[in-house]
Amino acid sequence: MKSNGNAKVKVKPSIAQKKENFTGALFIAPYLIGYVIFQGLPFLIAVVLGFTNVRYISKLEDASFVGINNFIRMFTDVDTMKALGRTGLYSLMYVPLIMVCGFFIAYMVNKGIHCKNLVRSMFFLPYVSNMVAVAVVFKLSAVWLKYRASDGSVYRRVERHRP
Repeated sequence: MKSNGNAKVKVKPSIAQKKENFTGALFIAPYLIGYVIFQGLPFLIAVVLGFTNVRYISKLEDASFVGINNFIRMFTDVDTMKALGRTGLYSLMYVPLIMVCGFFIAYMVNKGIHCKNLVRSMFFLPYVSNMVAVAVVFKLSAVWLKYRASDGSVYRRVERHRP
């Protein structure tokens, strides 16, 4: 809406704007579908099952509504409260420590220090070498399978070594 003095005027979106909006929605759609399927639905199912008497090995047909009794039992259980306390303490100690370490490493990598390139190499080498190692293993296994599969002997070799 544009303001023209005191009166507000509605501006109609152009065809290009509509196409751009539609394209943006198409780009977001796969993520949203995946999020709903793999995050939203399991969350809703877990919330619904939290109000029933379903156990790991019970059938869903035998489920009955028990209200908030499961939650009352959970929050009055001593072991559960100890576990929640330990988890909270761990989070309060671990998260700030990791943040400080991350900021320190970022400072070391980006500031003008001695051996800056060495520090960068030491920090990023495990990530890069892991990807390279995986690529080499896949390449070698593909070559080996292609070589061995040419005479049909891969299946025979596997069968020969089976117990």
